[in-house]
Amino acid sequence: MNPINVAIIGTGLMAEIYADILVQHGGCRLLAVCGNTAKSTNRFASRYNIPSYTGGDTENLYARHPEAEITLITTPEWVRELPLAAAIKHRQHVLLEKPFAHDYESAQQLARMLDGYDQVFDICHVLRYSPRFHALREVVRRKEIGEIRHIYARRNSNRKRVKRVLGKTDLAFWLTPHDVDIMRWLTGSEVVEVFARARNGLKTEDDYLIANLRFADGTDAVLEISWCTPPVSGIAPEARFEVWGTQGSAELADSDMNLRVFSEGGQVSSPDTYEDYWIHGLRQGFFKNMIDCFIDRVRRRDVQGNCVADAVAPIRVCDMIRRSIEEGRVVSA
Repeated sequence: MNPINVAIIGTGLMAEIYADILVQHGGCRLLAVCGNTAKSTNRFASRYNIPSYTGGDTENLYARHPEAEITLITTPEWVRELPLAAAIKHRQHVLLEKPFAHDYESAQQLARMLDGYDQVFDICHVLRYSPRFHALREVVRRKEIGEIRHIYARRNSNRKRVKRVLGKTDLAFWLTPHDVDIMRWLTGSEVVEVFARARNGLKTEDDYLIANLRFADGTDAVLEISWCTPPVSGIAPEARFEVWGTQGSAELADSDMNLRVFSEGGQVSSPDTYEDYWIHGLRQGFFKNMIDCFIDRVRRRDVQGNCVADAVAPIRVCDMIRRSIEEGRVVSA
């Protein structure tokens, strides 16, 4: 079986994670990278021994590498339209980093670009490839906890992490899509009403988001996201997800790695054993699960799985949260 040729647009951490997985994937060949600045792009290209194209010069990349079949777009969420347009123009199968866009208007524009696209497309909603969330969905699907009544999700970041996006994108669109997508995935329903609060309008590093969501099927959900604290202990809980039903409940402590290391001086750490980690020189975790599933779809030319609506829907909810905070009221769909 011939390897599938892959180009990457973007040179950040996610690009490196995906590139490592692709390099170790026996069915893929990493062709080239296109980035913004020469320094980061050349560093990335040197690491993987591939050609580099700077200044966002995707046209030169595709001209020199017409054999490219897949394009991974890992640019920041406020730099999506031009890379996606180039990939579509050159008939690429596209895997696009989440969130889909940095605002609802941009998400609608990207959706129009992808309307009727006959190559494989997917969005990196990576939690759908987590064995934990997949098991939770199976519990819900089998009605083991009855009918869902309410959901609670908590996701903690910190003041250091938020600096990457602060002032560049509305923070209602930053981490929110992760849990909103899982809520939609579990309920099979859409958000119809939102009431949200924040301390500083989601404009500073000293802030948080608390949102009440009502779904069309009557399910209620509470979503809390915080980044007002400094980086703290490596064992501090960062992510939690709970589902309550008519016949029971299910809870998922998604930041628990089941390994703690106790060091001199009272230091306690918890190395990643689940999301993104290495075993015998191979990068593992649910990012790998996602890449494997996407490559399989490309092999099968599965364009029926192009769920652009699943990419747009969380951004619509993020926009409802933004409006609720700005207007100080309940926002309905």
